[in-house]
Amino acid sequence: MKKLIVLFILALTPAVTFFSCKHDPVLPEHEVSFSSDILPIIQQGCWHAGCHGDSLNQQFKLTDYEKIMDKGEIEPGDPHDSKLYEVITAPDGDEDRMPREPYPRLTERQVKLIYIWIAQGAKNN
Repeated sequence: MKKLIVLFILALTPAVTFFSCKHDPVLPEHEVSFSSDILPIIQQGCWHAGCHGDSLNQQFKLTDYEKIMDKGEIEPGDPHDSKLYEVITAPDGDEDRMPREPYPRLTERQVKLIYIWIAQGAKNN
């Protein structure tokens, strides 16, 4: 019985560690650029027809730095308190998740760049 309990604990340890250990991305030494790193991600992932592009009917246009900062409710230095970061990391099925289905989620690298950009102060660089 003791062996069975030990085996059970050993089998669960990696799963518990994997699902409970979530680390924020490490900030790199170089600065993430709004114009060359972030804006292209927003254009690719958010400007779908009927979404956040330059359509005349859009309330939440994400077409330039000022609009992204305002409509994305960016809190420079704090990604977890920034609406943009919250919606791109929301789980599947969450009504706030962006981009919405059928559009694909941003890649892990794109999400990481947005996180780092916000953590670095969300500069217009």
